[in-house]
Amino acid sequence: MKKILLINTVFSRKKRLFSEFGPPLGILSIASALSCQGFKVELIDPQIETNYLKKVVSIIKDDILFVGLNTYIGEGLNNCIELTEKIKNINPNIPIVYGGPLASSIPEECFKKTKVDYIIMGTGEFSIVNLAKCLIEGDKDRIMNDPFISLRIDRNNYKIGKLYNYHVSFDDLPTIDLNFWKEGVKKLDAIPMITSRGCPYKCSFCYNTFNEKGKYILKPYESIIKEMQLNSKKFYCKNFLFMDDNFLINEERALKIFEYTFKKDFSIKRVYGHLNCFTLKIQEALIKAKPLTVMCIESGSEKIRKLLNKNINIDKALYLIKRLTSSSVPFLTAFIFGLPFEDINDIQESIELARKIKNISKDKAISMFYLYFPQPGDGIIRKYTDKTNKKIKFTLQDMLNIEVIPVENINSNINFNIRPWMTNKKVKFYQSLSKVWLYNFGPKEKREIFSKEAINIYQNDSKIRRMFE
Repeated sequence: MKKILLINTVFSRKKRLFSEFGPPLGILSIASALSCQGFKVELIDPQIETNYLKKVVSIIKDDILFVGLNTYIGEGLNNCIELTEKIKNINPNIPIVYGGPLASSIPEECFKKTKVDYIIMGTGEFSIVNLAKCLIEGDKDRIMNDPFISLRIDRNNYKIGKLYNYHVSFDDLPTIDLNFWKEGVKKLDAIPMITSRGCPYKCSFCYNTFNEKGKYILKPYESIIKEMQLNSKKFYCKNFLFMDDNFLINEERALKIFEYTFKKDFSIKRVYGHLNCFTLKIQEALIKAKPLTVMCIESGSEKIRKLLNKNINIDKALYLIKRLTSSSVPFLTAFIFGLPFEDINDIQESIELARKIKNISKDKAISMFYLYFPQPGDGIIRKYTDKTNKKIKFTLQDMLNIEVIPVENINSNINFNIRPWMTNKKVKFYQSLSKVWLYNFGPKEKREIFSKEAINIYQNDSKIRRMFE
């Protein structure tokens, strides 16, 4: 049987101040779905493959059914396009398949600007198996009739499918086979897990909102425990990372998982959650387990939180942070800047809130700085268009190399085509703001990096100095 090659494109080729080695769970799930159906799959993750290009070239010399690549905004997109070009230059007959949020959002643009042949729209585990079977059988009509596959007909013509959002039973999806990522587990020293898909909270900037429409599914407790047992034995590892935003959304399920980990002497290293999920019982479990706990506030400004549809109570958030950090639970939150309609008062309110977080946590909580990046279907962009009559056209070129933590090469990566409210003056302001912010509120081990620049900004930028006084 022909081999299928999958490549994770989310990796950095340059040293960064804030680059995190992370498990590519989406493409791992695709690999698992294909493997379960008997296909021979090879997965390359450049995060752990030092000579990944050499390996790619070697594999595509064999009889390959197709090469699949994931697509995400920013540097990963750049990697994806370059890999596509390289593969097609070596063997133009190998089908290239894209999946992931970006290609699903702007498939026609991907066909116009790259040499991709097929795009899996939305949830990919079922469509990718159907595509693989059709390619083996040479059944082009069946591919054409699959509503969730977009495909290139010829150089200038494409059939665009519709998004497939699966919200039936998590157990119908494949269990992620981490054998495809053994070295990653070893390097991470933890077993990454996903226990939910979708999200009910409808933050206006989130892909889940404008594609999943607020729907979500949860993996049953019994299936989670079975997966933990299996992988703990397989990889001789007792550490777990729960990577999904809604691990805590069902209190009963989450508490059962915590109790199981305590009983087995397992260690939960990271959890994410919406503020509304942190019940008193969940807080008690977190105090006992002490994982890195991530809960994003996004802004100190009520006006901006309304724009983001981030419906949280700030007093409740501060209470949570104080309680957890006073019990030695590591805590991380995040703030978003650079939004349309944002003014100096909104930024000032975020600075004041971050200062409160720093004080009540005795400088144990981290407040990260992120720059807002628009996406196709984004609710914030719809509001901007409605108010200004300025329509934003998303192109691949505009979405390459986007930085969300603007401390590196910001001037070349703030694209005014998809951020028309930005100006050169604002870009310089946000670059300075990010450095002073991270010096004050970011991870302690990174603060020294910004000390010299932050002090220089304090001395020479009276506007920012007044904001932080």
